Amino acid sequence: MENNNLQYNPNELVDIYDEHGVLTGKTTTKVNVKSKLLYHKAIHVWIINDKNQILIQKRNETKKIFPGLWDISVAGHVTSGELSIDTAVKELYEELGIEVKREDLLYLYSIKRDFETFGTSNMFFDTFLYETNFDISEMITNPREISELRFIDFSEFEKIQNCTSDLSFAPRELECKMAVKFLNIK
Repeated sequence: MENNNLQYNPNELVDIYDEHGVLTGKTTTKVNVKSKLLYHKAIHVWIINDKNQILIQKRNETKKIFPGLWDISVAGHVTSGELSIDTAVKELYEELGIEVKREDLLYLYSIKRDFETFGTSNMFFDTFLYETNFDISEMITNPREISELRFIDFSEFEKIQNCTSDLSFAPRELECKMAVKFLNIK
């Protein structure tokens, strides 16, 4: 199913952080935070099922960043004044139509990505895990964001992390490496 009502808002405000992840008390728009390379927060949510499979999404070809590439289950920018976990709850619903509560998510880790190594902007990613069993066909996706969803086995995911997969994945080696580390503990 599709959800066509969601639209990217470049004028949405985000909080600015210093290079150590400390909130500065200042805000700016998504456009400014990226163009001025200011640190801000985003979230990632890895979704796994009881078959030890990980949900990945293929980004729409019209996306400005990583168009047409496979990517993390869910991602999004943290709006000014919002907690990362609340953004994760919101993004799960907006991108996939999944309604969850805060307590359904497990915080895994936070990582810092700099423009020099990441190539898009300066960010801190707070990463969560959501365990569920559902049929992909029941998800309500936003076609402007996502062109395809797929569950992959953990072994295939490790190949992505090691850059030996046939899938064209967004350049998130660090994120994938951290996910493998944390998901292997389970």
